[in-house]
Amino acid sequence: MVAKRKPLGKCPHCEAMVQAIVIEENNLRRDVCVCPECSGKILVCRTPGCKDYALVGENYDDELCPDCMASVRDAAKTVVGTAALAAIPILVGKALSSDD
Repeated sequence: MVAKRKPLGKCPHCEAMVQAIVIEENNLRRDVCVCPECSGKILVCRTPGCKDYALVGENYDDELCPDCMASVRDAAKTVVGTAALAAIPILVGKALSSDD
């Protein structure tokens, strides 16, 4: 029987571009795969359009590959930073008006 493979993507363990080999096919969950280069267990990233792979954990599987996770972190930092900058004039205005 020929092993089922996934699309070409980056392994989060060895960072090689690989076609992961399916070792556990699932209908409700993501298929568990193995990297043909380093033998690390991996899953397809859940970000739509991303073909890279996420880590399989002992108790928890990553939802996103490292690159998509970094993008989410960067976006969150931008949102928090923007919110903080927007709050400064409000706080300064309240502080100045309470001095009156």
